[in-house]
Amino acid sequence: SFFDDFFTGVQTVRAKMTSDQVTVAVRGLPSAPVDFSGGVGDFKLSSELSQTEVTTNDAVTLKLTVSGTGNIRLIQPPKLNMTSDFEVYDPNTDDNVRASDGGVSGSKTIEYLFQPRYEGNYTIPSLQFVWFNPSSGQYQRQSTPEYQLKVTRGSGEINTEVIRSVRKQDV
Repeated sequence: SFFDDFFTGVQTVRAKMTSDQVTVAVRGLPSAPVDFSGGVGDFKLSSELSQTEVTTNDAVTLKLTVSGTGNIRLIQPPKLNMTSDFEVYDPNTDDNVRASDGGVSGSKTIEYLFQPRYEGNYTIPSLQFVWFNPSSGQYQRQSTPEYQLKVTRGSGEINTEVIRSVRKQDV
C-alpha cells in the first residue's frame, strides 16, 4: 500500500549541529525590601474571605490570587499574622501556569485556613505582596483589604476555654 512505501527505508542519522553564539545580559535586582515575595514580572493581586460571620471553631478561608506574567511558581506566600485567638494552618498553594513564546503567565492561588477560638469581632490584617517589575525597574507593592470577622459562640459550647491540640491537622 501507499503507507508501507512511505514508512520503509526510514533511518536514524546522528548529526552534530551548531548555531551562532547568543549573548544574554543578565541584570541583578536592586536591594530588595524585607517582605519581597521573590516574584519578578507584572502581577495583579486579588483576595476574598470565605465568610464574614462564623461561630467559634468554624473554618474560615482567606483566598489570595496572584495573576500575571513572570516567575509565578517562585512566588512565596506572604505571611499572615493572626492573633493567638486563632488556630492558623500552613497555606495551601496551587499554580496554574502556561508557557508560550511571550513568556510564562498564569496565576498562583494561596489559601490560608484558620479557626477562631473565641467569640468577638476581629480584623483580619491586610497582606502585603511585593514583587519586582522589570518594565518599570522598581519594586511594586499591592495590599489586600482588611476584613472584618464576627465570631459568635457555637452551639453546645459550655465556655470559651479551649484546650489546644498538640498537633495541628488540616480541617
